[in-house]
Amino acid sequence: MRLRRRTVAALELAPGEAVLDVACGTGLSFADAVLFNFTHDVLQSPAALSRVFACVKPGARVAVSGSKLLPWWLAPVNAVVRRMNAPYVTTFGGMRQPWRYLVEYVPDLRIRSALWGAAYIASGRYAPGGTSALDRGAFERVTV
Repeated sequence: MRLRRRTVAALELAPGEAVLDVACGTGLSFADAVLFNFTHDVLQSPAALSRVFACVKPGARVAVSGSKLLPWWLAPVNAVVRRMNAPYVTTFGGMRQPWRYLVEYVPDLRIRSALWGAAYIASGRYAPGGTSALDRGAFERVTV
């Protein structure tokens, strides 16, 4: 729950703003903010992301949190991460950089490690047709 609260706080919401909580609701109106909270499978589907961002206003704040794998040399820890996530995901593909498709929609995505590197919180703003931070060579990784 603490990680979810930190992720919601990363949206910096103002009173009255609408949030599209991905994988938890209908998203029938255009959202001012988008929350991805442990939605690995959604983040690994370019088609799903396209549908999500079709419901979002340009410039909307985006916050995402979830599990990620650590470097290969921490294989024993990764085994625990995989075991803990297995009931909730259909694929471990992309688990080293779960945000890999999201950067196409959120080019200024800032990623911060959480839970000793086994999780992350990322935030930024939706920019339709933007150039991703990875393409610009400006990818920033911040550790908290």
